[in-house]
Amino acid sequence: MNKKTLKLVAKGFLVLGFLLLIISGFMYISAKKFRANAAQTEGTVIEMKESQSTSGKGAEQKTFSTYAPVVSYLAADGSSHTYVSSVSSYPPDYKVGEKVPVYYDKTNPDNVQLGGADEYAGPFAVAAMGLAFILFVGVFFIISARKSASEQWLKQNGKAVAADFVKVVVNDFEGREINYFILGSWQDNTTNKLHFYNSELVRFDPTPFINDKKIDVYIDPKNPEKYYMDISFLPESK
Repeated sequence: MNKKTLKLVAKGFLVLGFLLLIISGFMYISAKKFRANAAQTEGTVIEMKESQSTSGKGAEQKTFSTYAPVVSYLAADGSSHTYVSSVSSYPPDYKVGEKVPVYYDKTNPDNVQLGGADEYAGPFAVAAMGLAFILFVGVFFIISARKSASEQWLKQNGKAVAADFVKVVVNDFEGREINYFILGSWQDNTTNKLHFYNSELVRFDPTPFINDKKIDVYIDPKNPEKYYMDISFLPESK
Protein backbone atom coordinates (compact mmCIF):
# COMPACT_ATOMS: atom_id res chain seq x y z
CA MET A 1 0.00 0.00 0.00
CA ASN A 2 1.17 3.53 -0.67
CA LYS A 3 1.19 6.35 1.87
CA LYS A 4 -2.28 7.68 1.01
CA THR A 5 -3.90 4.25 1.14
CA LEU A 6 -2.22 3.49 4.47
CA LYS A 7 -3.53 6.75 5.95
CA LEU A 8 -7.06 5.97 4.76
CA VAL A 9 -6.86 2.47 6.27
CA ALA A 10 -5.49 3.91 9.52
CA LYS A 11 -8.33 6.44 9.72
CA GLY A 12 -10.81 3.62 9.09
CA PHE A 13 -9.27 1.60 11.93
CA LEU A 14 -9.46 4.66 14.19
CA VAL A 15 -13.18 5.11 13.47
CA LEU A 16 -13.74 1.38 13.98
CA GLY A 17 -11.85 1.50 17.28
CA PHE A 18 -14.03 4.29 18.66
CA LEU A 19 -17.19 2.57 17.39
CA LEU A 20 -16.19 -0.61 19.23
CA LEU A 21 -15.61 1.39 22.42
CA ILE A 22 -19.07 2.95 22.09
CA ILE A 23 -20.63 -0.48 21.43
CA SER A 24 -18.83 -1.96 24.45
CA GLY A 25 -20.22 0.89 26.57
CA PHE A 26 -23.77 0.11 25.48
CA MET A 27 -23.17 -3.60 26.12
CA TYR A 28 -21.88 -2.86 29.63
CA ILE A 29 -24.84 -0.59 30.46
CA SER A 30 -27.25 -3.21 29.08
CA ALA A 31 -25.64 -5.94 31.20
CA LYS A 32 -25.78 -3.76 34.33
CA LYS A 33 -29.44 -2.95 33.67
CA PHE A 34 -30.26 -6.62 33.14
CA ARG A 35 -28.64 -7.63 36.42
CA ALA A 36 -30.33 -4.84 38.34
CA ASN A 37 -33.72 -6.33 37.42
CA ALA A 38 -32.74 -10.02 37.33
CA ALA A 39 -33.14 -12.74 39.92
CA GLN A 40 -29.93 -14.30 41.21
CA THR A 41 -29.17 -17.88 42.09
CA GLU A 42 -26.20 -20.21 42.22
CA GLY A 43 -25.48 -22.61 39.39
CA THR A 44 -23.12 -25.54 38.95
CA VAL A 45 -20.84 -26.18 35.98
CA ILE A 46 -21.83 -29.65 34.80
CA GLU A 47 -19.80 -29.76 31.57
CA MET A 48 -17.20 -27.88 29.55
CA LYS A 49 -18.47 -27.88 25.97
CA GLU A 50 -15.67 -28.13 23.42
CA SER A 51 -15.67 -26.14 20.18
CA GLN A 52 -13.08 -26.46 17.44
CA SER A 53 -11.79 -23.62 15.30
CA THR A 54 -9.15 -23.34 12.61
CA SER A 55 -6.61 -20.66 11.78
CA GLY A 56 -4.25 -20.21 8.85
CA LYS A 57 -4.43 -21.69 5.37
CA GLY A 58 -3.06 -24.72 3.58
CA ALA A 59 -0.09 -26.39 5.25
CA GLU A 60 -0.11 -23.73 7.98
CA GLN A 61 -3.71 -24.43 8.98
CA LYS A 62 -4.06 -25.30 12.65
CA THR A 63 -7.00 -26.61 14.64
CA PHE A 64 -7.52 -25.60 18.26
CA SER A 65 -10.19 -26.17 20.89
CA THR A 66 -11.97 -23.74 23.19
CA TYR A 67 -14.36 -24.52 26.02
CA ALA A 68 -17.64 -22.99 27.19
CA PRO A 69 -19.27 -23.80 30.54
CA VAL A 70 -22.60 -25.61 30.65
CA VAL A 71 -24.34 -24.50 33.85
CA SER A 72 -27.28 -26.11 35.65
CA TYR A 73 -29.38 -23.96 37.99
CA LEU A 74 -32.76 -23.78 39.71
CA ALA A 75 -35.16 -20.85 39.28
CA ALA A 76 -37.17 -19.44 42.19
CA ASP A 77 -40.16 -21.62 41.25
CA GLY A 78 -38.02 -24.76 41.58
CA SER A 79 -37.77 -25.44 37.83
CA SER A 80 -34.43 -26.76 36.56
CA HIS A 81 -32.63 -25.05 33.70
CA THR A 82 -29.39 -25.48 31.75
CA TYR A 83 -27.42 -22.67 30.17
CA VAL A 84 -24.55 -22.91 27.67
CA SER A 85 -22.32 -19.84 27.83
CA SER A 86 -21.65 -17.93 24.62
CA VAL A 87 -18.11 -17.24 25.84
CA SER A 88 -15.67 -19.99 24.88
CA SER A 89 -12.01 -19.88 25.89
CA TYR A 90 -8.73 -21.74 26.19
CA PRO A 91 -7.61 -22.51 28.77
CA PRO A 92 -11.11 -23.01 30.23
CA ASP A 93 -12.31 -20.30 32.61
CA TYR A 94 -14.29 -22.81 34.69
CA LYS A 95 -14.01 -26.32 36.07
CA VAL A 96 -16.70 -29.00 36.20
CA GLY A 97 -18.35 -28.85 39.63
CA GLU A 98 -17.53 -25.16 40.12
CA LYS A 99 -20.26 -22.95 41.62
CA VAL A 100 -21.04 -19.76 39.68
CA PRO A 101 -23.48 -16.85 40.17
CA VAL A 102 -26.39 -16.95 37.72
CA TYR A 103 -28.55 -13.94 36.85
CA TYR A 104 -31.80 -14.74 35.05
CA ASP A 105 -34.83 -12.89 33.76
CA LYS A 106 -37.69 -13.30 36.25
CA THR A 107 -40.20 -13.68 33.41
CA ASN A 108 -37.95 -15.92 31.30
CA PRO A 109 -35.53 -18.01 33.40
CA ASP A 110 -33.72 -19.20 30.25
CA ASN A 111 -32.50 -15.65 29.59
CA VAL A 112 -29.26 -15.77 31.57
CA GLN A 113 -26.02 -14.01 32.34
CA LEU A 114 -23.24 -15.64 34.33
CA GLY A 115 -21.16 -14.06 37.04
CA GLY A 116 -17.59 -15.02 37.85
CA ALA A 117 -15.11 -15.25 34.96
CA ASP A 118 -17.94 -14.70 32.46
CA GLU A 119 -19.02 -11.45 34.09
CA TYR A 120 -18.96 -8.59 31.57
CA ALA A 121 -16.66 -10.68 29.33
CA GLY A 122 -18.45 -9.52 26.18
CA PRO A 123 -18.19 -5.74 26.78
CA PHE A 124 -14.59 -6.04 27.95
CA ALA A 125 -13.61 -8.13 24.90
CA VAL A 126 -15.18 -5.60 22.52
CA ALA A 127 -13.53 -2.72 24.40
CA ALA A 128 -10.16 -4.49 24.19
CA MET A 129 -10.57 -4.83 20.41
CA GLY A 130 -11.42 -1.14 20.13
CA LEU A 131 -8.40 -0.12 22.19
CA ALA A 132 -6.18 -2.40 20.09
CA PHE A 133 -7.33 -0.65 16.89
CA ILE A 134 -6.77 2.79 18.43
CA LEU A 135 -3.32 1.77 19.72
CA PHE A 136 -2.38 0.44 16.29
CA VAL A 137 -3.40 3.72 14.65
CA GLY A 138 -1.53 5.71 17.30
CA VAL A 139 1.68 3.76 16.65
CA PHE A 140 1.18 4.14 12.89
CA PHE A 141 0.84 7.93 13.11
CA ILE A 142 3.84 8.22 15.46
CA ILE A 143 5.97 6.25 12.98
CA SER A 144 4.61 8.33 10.07
CA ALA A 145 5.37 11.58 11.90
CA ARG A 146 8.93 10.47 12.64
CA LYS A 147 9.43 9.42 9.03
CA SER A 148 8.11 12.77 7.76
CA ALA A 149 10.39 14.64 10.17
CA SER A 150 13.35 12.56 8.99
CA GLU A 151 12.55 13.25 5.34
CA GLN A 152 12.23 16.98 6.04
CA TRP A 153 15.58 16.99 7.85
CA LEU A 154 17.27 15.18 4.96
CA LYS A 155 15.83 17.66 2.44
CA GLN A 156 17.20 20.58 4.45
CA ASN A 157 20.45 19.16 5.81
CA GLY A 158 21.23 16.10 3.71
CA LYS A 159 23.77 15.75 0.94
CA ALA A 160 22.14 15.70 -2.50
CA VAL A 161 23.47 12.97 -4.78
CA ALA A 162 22.40 11.95 -8.27
CA ALA A 163 21.52 8.27 -8.18
CA ASP A 164 21.47 6.23 -11.37
CA PHE A 165 18.09 4.84 -12.31
CA VAL A 166 18.26 1.04 -12.13
CA LYS A 167 14.71 -0.19 -12.66
CA VAL A 168 11.10 -0.04 -11.56
CA VAL A 169 10.17 -2.86 -9.21
CA VAL A 170 6.64 -4.27 -9.07
CA ASN A 171 5.55 -4.88 -5.49
CA ASP A 172 2.89 -7.51 -6.15
CA PHE A 173 1.53 -9.66 -3.32
CA GLU A 174 -1.26 -12.14 -3.95
CA GLY A 175 -4.63 -10.68 -3.07
CA ARG A 176 -3.22 -7.21 -2.40
CA GLU A 177 -2.98 -3.94 -4.27
CA ILE A 178 -0.17 -3.77 -6.87
CA ASN A 179 2.35 -1.01 -6.15
CA TYR A 180 5.65 0.07 -7.65
CA PHE A 181 8.88 1.60 -6.44
CA ILE A 182 11.93 3.04 -8.16
CA LEU A 183 15.31 1.47 -7.50
CA GLY A 184 18.40 3.64 -7.90
CA SER A 185 22.11 3.29 -7.18
CA TRP A 186 24.92 5.67 -6.25
CA GLN A 187 28.62 4.97 -5.84
CA ASP A 188 30.49 6.80 -3.12
CA ASN A 189 33.81 7.77 -4.71
CA THR A 190 35.49 8.18 -1.33
CA THR A 191 34.82 4.57 -0.34
CA ASN A 192 34.03 3.03 -3.76
CA LYS A 193 30.98 1.49 -2.12
CA LEU A 194 27.82 1.12 -4.20
CA HIS A 195 24.61 2.11 -2.41
CA PHE A 196 21.11 1.17 -3.53
CA TYR A 197 18.12 3.38 -2.82
CA ASN A 198 14.42 2.84 -3.38
CA SER A 199 11.53 5.27 -3.47
CA GLU A 200 8.32 5.11 -1.51
CA LEU A 201 5.56 3.00 -3.04
CA VAL A 202 3.40 4.48 -5.80
CA ARG A 203 0.14 3.09 -7.19
CA PHE A 204 1.07 3.35 -10.87
CA ASP A 205 3.99 2.34 -13.07
CA PRO A 206 6.36 5.35 -12.97
CA THR A 207 8.48 4.18 -15.93
CA PRO A 208 6.96 6.59 -18.53
CA PHE A 209 7.74 9.56 -16.27
CA ILE A 210 11.42 8.79 -15.73
CA ASN A 211 12.93 10.87 -18.51
CA ASP A 212 16.22 11.50 -16.76
CA LYS A 213 18.39 8.54 -15.82
CA LYS A 214 19.47 10.41 -12.70
CA ILE A 215 17.26 10.71 -9.61
CA ASP A 216 17.90 13.07 -6.71
CA VAL A 217 18.54 11.36 -3.39
CA TYR A 218 19.25 13.17 -0.13
CA ILE A 219 21.54 11.22 2.18
CA ASP A 220 22.74 11.74 5.72
CA PRO A 221 26.39 12.88 5.37
CA LYS A 222 27.32 10.67 8.32
CA ASN A 223 25.26 7.67 7.25
CA PRO A 224 24.58 7.15 3.52
CA GLU A 225 22.11 4.38 4.37
CA LYS A 226 19.77 7.00 5.81
CA TYR A 227 18.21 8.68 2.79
CA TYR A 228 15.21 10.16 1.03
CA MET A 229 14.55 9.71 -2.70
CA ASP A 230 12.86 12.71 -4.30
CA ILE A 231 10.11 11.54 -6.66
CA SER A 232 8.27 14.85 -6.80
CA PHE A 233 8.62 14.70 -10.61
CA LEU A 234 5.91 12.01 -10.67
CA PRO A 235 2.25 13.03 -11.00
CA GLU A 236 0.29 12.78 -7.78
CA SER A 237 -1.56 9.48 -7.53
CA LYS A 238 -5.31 9.64 -6.97
